[in-house]
Amino acid sequence: MPLEYTMPGFEQAIMFGIDLAYPSELGAHTFTVNRIEFTGPLLSRANWYQLLLGLWVVALVAIALRQYWGLKRRVARDEERLESLQSYSQSLHDKSEKYKQLSMRDQLTGVLNRHGIAPELDRLYPSGESFAKLALMLIDLDHFKQLNDNLGHQQGDETLKALCTLILHNIRAQDTFCRWGGEEFMLICPQTEEQDAQALAEKLRQLISQTEFDGVSDGLTISIGITCARARESFTETFQRADAALYQAKHSGRNTCVFK
Repeated sequence: MPLEYTMPGFEQAIMFGIDLAYPSELGAHTFTVNRIEFTGPLLSRANWYQLLLGLWVVALVAIALRQYWGLKRRVARDEERLESLQSYSQSLHDKSEKYKQLSMRDQLTGVLNRHGIAPELDRLYPSGESFAKLALMLIDLDHFKQLNDNLGHQQGDETLKALCTLILHNIRAQDTFCRWGGEEFMLICPQTEEQDAQALAEKLRQLISQTEFDGVSDGLTISIGITCARARESFTETFQRADAALYQAKHSGRNTCVFK
């Protein structure tokens, strides 16, 4: 029998003890244990590998959890930053829209200005030529310079605002009204025939002359130049004809409407 097989085996040992000589005297005895020593491998190779594998698994799980929580915190920060950027972008967009609207409105009267009426002209004059029936009116406040000189510019500004409010309340929703410059205004009426355009202009003229404006004791009158767009003509051509009609109205005594 090989020598290694002649040694006692402790692979299946579940307990150990200390044997005493037999027979022994009865009574209380004192023993001194100088040393207890275990020899041989504490773990089998299979258990050692399992332990290593378990440690690797625990380490990998710990690393994965650490990366997961780190990624989660990073995602939360990125979402917060993205929300902040979106809020800032929306704020910039709102301000841009506000400034855009302000740039399209006359600061004094609140009606559209030349820049603000451009989109409507682009729609009515695609490719630079008219395609639909429309009436164009140029409205001029008579003797406005004299009103400013006599009553002051503040009263003149208030009168212009009141005039715009009155006109806006007496035109259709599809009509476009703008301040063209100074005391001159433009009114564009889509799908309007010559007879209807003249009737609207006369209605506005009479309305203004019969209205009592605060601070203006002598009353106000307006002169209106009217025209209708012709097929495939440019806005410039339509405008020049309306301007010529207004010129004629102003030099015919004012407080009148002229159609060309």
